[in-house]
Amino acid sequence: MTKNDFIVIPTFNEAKTLGSLIPRIAQTIPEARIMVVDDASPDGTQDKVRELMLSHPNLELYPHNQKAGFAKAYIDAMSLLLARESDLRSVTMMDADMSHDPRYLPELQRLLETHDFVIGSRYVAGGGVSGWEWWRRLLSAGGNIYTRMVSGLPIHDITAGFNCIRAELLRNLDLGSMDVKGYAFQFLLKYRAYCAGASFSELPIVFKNREEGESKMHGGIILEALKMPWRYPRVQKHPAVR
Repeated sequence: MTKNDFIVIPTFNEAKTLGSLIPRIAQTIPEARIMVVDDASPDGTQDKVRELMLSHPNLELYPHNQKAGFAKAYIDAMSLLLARESDLRSVTMMDADMSHDPRYLPELQRLLETHDFVIGSRYVAGGGVSGWEWWRRLLSAGGNIYTRMVSGLPIHDITAGFNCIRAELLRNLDLGSMDVKGYAFQFLLKYRAYCAGASFSELPIVFKNREEGESKMHGGIILEALKMPWRYPRVQKHPAVR
């Protein structure tokens, strides 16, 4: 990573996990620039970020004054970075709950040299999940198969949240028009990128169950994700996924 690459981490009640995650990112990639977007967490997440900023000068906080949702956290942060950083090269999307291992970051960045959109994928050879109950494995794998069938996207892990994206691609995706709240954002971002002709790569990763706190998944998020692919026409395939 360079000074022109950012890692964006959305948070809600992640004070406990950030104390472990931020040092691990900094140890893996000392030059990493990190933006934590917090949704007015009542558990002191923002105070924890400010504390970590004292020892991690490349870390910054983007606070929301109210709970705005996962998708808006990313859209707001990406829009800010695109406007503020004239030489921005890439944005990496990463969960705060330790499910995305920082050890994959260097390879995600390396693959971005030859691709527009790199996905940390659970559903390619060598990838997988650890610590999930059987029903959650079924829900996730089935959701990806369902979304691929409806949308036509030739991507194995459409719902993946560990992504590295070129800034020049993000500038062409009209982020402000993405009217989604939850994890449907992961589908819509990939859908628009694919339709824009982006080249993709899927890096196999092992997704680990969160180490602290509670999952943010709930019925409303799942329902939105199920409806989303039907709102858009099936894609016309092009050789973009390698």
